[in-house]
Amino acid sequence: MPVLCLVLAACGGRGRGAGPEEGAAPDTGRAALASDATGAAAYPDGAGTGPEEEPDLEEEADASPWAPPPDVPATEIELPDGVPSLPRPGRPPLVPPQGPAPVAGEMVEVPAGVVLLGSWPGTKGRDAVREIDLVPTAFAAFAIDRLPYPDDPAQDAATNVTRQEAERRCEEAGKRLCTEVEWEAACKGPQSQTYPYGDDYDAARYAPGETLAGSLGVLGMTGLYEWTAGDWMDPKGVASPNVAPLRGAPPGEDDAAARHCAARTGLDPARASPRAGFRCCRGQGHPLPYQVDPIKRAVRAAPLLNDAMLARLVRSIPELRRVWGDPRIQSDGVQTQALLRSGRTETSGIGFAITIQPVYWIPAQGDELMAIVGRSGHDVFTAALYTTGIPDLYVHAASMVLTNVGDDDGVALFGGLRDRKLLGWGECDDCRDGGSFEYHEEDRTITVGHRW
Repeated sequence: MPVLCLVLAACGGRGRGAGPEEGAAPDTGRAALASDATGAAAYPDGAGTGPEEEPDLEEEADASPWAPPPDVPATEIELPDGVPSLPRPGRPPLVPPQGPAPVAGEMVEVPAGVVLLGSWPGTKGRDAVREIDLVPTAFAAFAIDRLPYPDDPAQDAATNVTRQEAERRCEEAGKRLCTEVEWEAACKGPQSQTYPYGDDYDAARYAPGETLAGSLGVLGMTGLYEWTAGDWMDPKGVASPNVAPLRGAPPGEDDAAARHCAARTGLDPARASPRAGFRCCRGQGHPLPYQVDPIKRAVRAAPLLNDAMLARLVRSIPELRRVWGDPRIQSDGVQTQALLRSGRTETSGIGFAITIQPVYWIPAQGDELMAIVGRSGHDVFTAALYTTGIPDLYVHAASMVLTNVGDDDGVALFGGLRDRKLLGWGECDDCRDGGSFEYHEEDRTITVGHRW
């Protein structure tokens, strides 16, 4: 389960707590609240993936700048047609259909529907290059083998076959190799569960002698690598001839990240592996290959927001509750001051931009975030939010709130190509009162820092 890490940083006489840098802070009259999270999702029902932590205020709660905002309801996100709810830890799983023990040659009928392909951005263990961001994808009805080939409970799964051999055996049985979209749809089931049996990992499901059953009644998914049909596409949209997609996980794997339904890996289709088998499908098939995110510029403009749009966005993020009260776009004067303080005459130039409007930030292939700045009462905030495949749905990555900020003051975003893993924010580029979002390549997490 992802963990919410709350870090408090004092920047003046009224704020208290431990900050990114220990030591005395200059008396600016401001306080800063920093929050970094790994995959804490903004769900439509307002429930995050970790407990909310509150600073210990002792007896000065009412006078403290950390006082919570007025009670404002969270913004509900409208889900696409065919998507009943979103995957999250603790969501009640679908119960597999009760029926007789599997028999040889049995197939499971999967009705046409919509599957959320991929996984939550920022989730621990997620491969952001290979997995997309919960993209709603429609598929036609199909049937899938209940067990890996030879689809016979009395026989072990066939392994050590090339993909061409797997395709041939499916054809001989009057079927075809399953596509990636079909495999993932059968694994996730009608509510796009993270694992075949639900959203919470259960290692006991993989114990010897256990039957790993999915919500549709398909058995053994994520217990074996399985060949799938289709091309392996690179970020430029070009098929890789020497790589073919495998789904599932190797036998004996005990890592939750490797066993989720969205996990993908690739292998030379001409090679055979004792850890790779396959299963067959019938039906129309999904006509398009699994498309990964294309390569994009490190920083580019996002759609312009007005006050109402910003408020809706902020109130959809539980981790930003501190500024739910009256979130709004800062005045143009903040951007003008940021320009003057930075010694610049234009808001954008070659490879650089200064803005109070949101920007898209791509610190690494596969990870796209929207960075925002704004004001709520006497608070000024900045946040980096992962985008998803669902419109208006974002996942909190990191944020900073400055309290007790004067009416004429504020912060802007500073994006450039000097280091795509950094996105600056503050009163000017490299001003003392500001900081940056930093991307950590080793674990693909985002942190926010502040220069005191």
